Amino acid sequence: KRIPADIDAVLTVDEQVRALKAEVETLRGERNRLTKSIGQAPQEEREAVKDQARAVRQQLEEREPLLRDLEARLAELLLSVPNLPAPHVA
Repeated sequence: KRIPADIDAVLTVDEQVRALKAEVETLRGERNRLTKSIGQAPQEEREAVKDQARAVRQQLEEREPLLRDLEARLAELLLSVPNLPAPHVA
């Protein structure tokens, strides 16, 4: 009872996690699409596709650690939120 929990911080970090997770998933899909298209691309276009794939990989390498850190922070914040008692326990 009356345990301090920063719900606003939980909601803020959760929103950040969701946004970054969506971005990472989009980048992963793009990376997969580019990787598959390398073999199918004409010889003169392959290097350009490889460069695009490298750029996407670099973006993923920057964002995935941020996502892991935010997820860890969210888990830490959620541990500070007490469980609600069952109605019959009141």
